[in-house]
Amino acid sequence: MENIFLKVLNMSATASIVILAVLLIRLLLRKAPKKYSYWLWAVVGFRLCCPVSVSSALSLLNFMPSAPSRAAGRGTAMQFFPDDIALAPQPRVELITPRLSETINNSLPAATPQASANPMQIWLFVGVVLWCVGMAALLVYSIVSVWRLRRRIATATRLDGNVWQLENVSSPFILGVFAPRIYLPYGLGEQEREYVLAHEKYHLKRRDYLVKLFAFALLTAHWFNPLCHLAFALMTRDMEMSCDEAVLAKSDGIKTAYSTTLLSFAANRRFPSAIPLAFGESGVGSRIKNVLSWKAPKRWVAPVAFLLCAAIVLACSMNPRQTLGEVCGEFWDNAAVSTYTEEQLSGSNVQYHPEEPLRLCDFLSGVRIGTAHAEKKVAISPEWSTLYLALPSADGTDSRRLTIDFVREHDPLDGPEPVYSLNIGTRDDTRSYEVLSGQEQINAFLAYLRGEMLAQNVFPLSEEKVSDALGKSGLSGSISPSESTSYGQGHMVYVVRSEAETYSSDPGAGKVMVATVSSMIDDSGRRLQTMFERLNVSDPFVWEDWKKQLVFSALLYGGFGDEEEIYRALAAEEVPKSTNFEGTIQAKWFLDLSGGYCRITYSTHRGATIYNEYGVPLRGYDGILGVHIYESKAAYEALQLS
Repeated sequence: MENIFLKVLNMSATASIVILAVLLIRLLLRKAPKKYSYWLWAVVGFRLCCPVSVSSALSLLNFMPSAPSRAAGRGTAMQFFPDDIALAPQPRVELITPRLSETINNSLPAATPQASANPMQIWLFVGVVLWCVGMAALLVYSIVSVWRLRRRIATATRLDGNVWQLENVSSPFILGVFAPRIYLPYGLGEQEREYVLAHEKYHLKRRDYLVKLFAFALLTAHWFNPLCHLAFALMTRDMEMSCDEAVLAKSDGIKTAYSTTLLSFAANRRFPSAIPLAFGESGVGSRIKNVLSWKAPKRWVAPVAFLLCAAIVLACSMNPRQTLGEVCGEFWDNAAVSTYTEEQLSGSNVQYHPEEPLRLCDFLSGVRIGTAHAEKKVAISPEWSTLYLALPSADGTDSRRLTIDFVREHDPLDGPEPVYSLNIGTRDDTRSYEVLSGQEQINAFLAYLRGEMLAQNVFPLSEEKVSDALGKSGLSGSISPSESTSYGQGHMVYVVRSEAETYSSDPGAGKVMVATVSSMIDDSGRRLQTMFERLNVSDPFVWEDWKKQLVFSALLYGGFGDEEEIYRALAAEEVPKSTNFEGTIQAKWFLDLSGGYCRITYSTHRGATIYNEYGVPLRGYDGILGVHIYESKAAYEALQLS
């Protein structure tokens, strides 16, 4: 029962987003015929009853900051509330925004292994009980209402066909499922009867009595969601208004008389009900206003409104594109031991064993995948490749495993890069996924696994990545937390200070700045700007003095053949010389390399007196090296024009 309740919660959360979207679109359609607003509620009903849908780039949910989904059969299911939330060591939910999720997660109780049941299990059990009690209350209310109405219609007399007359009722209504009847109060004038029958017969034509019954069943299951109550009320109002407009469209000059009829049958029902479908039950005041202001729509309104409704229904009915992280689960951001195997054209296999454990999020964060398919894909060329990942258990054994097949589908005619799809899963359950975006990251990742290039780092860079590159390059210094700044989601700047040199004879004074690291990602791709300072540089200039800085830059950006690619390319360039009588240097180089397009700048200036860690004064020229790396020459040139 808990699993069913969690599915209902996930459907209700998804439907809430769709309800808000429908409310917004209804505002845009307020001048259009109400039948279009009525049609929009169909997608809300779909979201409230169907947990699974297809993934698509057209989904409205792609614009959400957080839209968690998981594979489910041939489609995906939104999962704001995980299936294992009751047993998780630290229960977590993923809602519309990270801030809302974090607020709720901080209030959820952690697991208590020593107890017979986790606190979250108790919370979930209480939630299931309350949910069932609420549904039972609504069902009892509906059954009692129908039973009382059935007793009242026992004295009804047939007027004509399926039209019956009844005493002691305040408004005409439709009752029945398989053989619905129209019930009218006695004493209606001929004109009033004509309007009422036209309205009710339009309900019968559209099967609105079944729509309302189904909508009430969904409301019963989602009674805890206030947005569902609002949606039910507005759906009923749109249903009635669209019938009003259908009657008005068939007759001219009846708006005043029709409004009077509506007013005379106003039913003051304040509690939602599945049946009956009453003529004057919903928003009579707003319906009268709509009737009095109604005008036949212009010809262009209908096709525009139809296309808008169709687009919204389509966008709201589909799930967002899955990320690779949602499919890989715990293997996404946990370091796993890996083995990579490739089949060669000769038929032999080659295995690669990366020295360090892999975190897939460091390499494939930009990969987006489509809907899961049960059938595994097979490469059309003889070359295939498989990555085997293992996460150690608490006792050190490899207990959890994941396999990713990189299926080479074809090599495009206009370039050397192959196109892959992915088979992801375990020995017992593997599914196939089309890669919607991120082919270039996959190719770079496979080249890294083969040892052909450095890994492409995720931008903006983390403090851990910068510290790791400092260690690997041998560049002395440490990050200064107080000077490092975030300039938004896609831009981070770190300042690295020397551990030995200061600008003063006082060792406690300001440390010499070794480097500033500015990493950013935007529409032009990844960009890295590193500025290095060296005091008392040698004269004449030698590239060897700056090797560590160039290696550091290559490690930060990634994607190069190896960490010394930039250094080797510059070592072949002309050594800069002073350009004026003071001995200062201004120089610039451009390099189009495998990992990106590089703009290198170098300058010197007469330095101030500085002191080393022993208090010995140093004086000479200070050198500043700038390493700017872009994804391509085209990206660099586009930025210069912007």
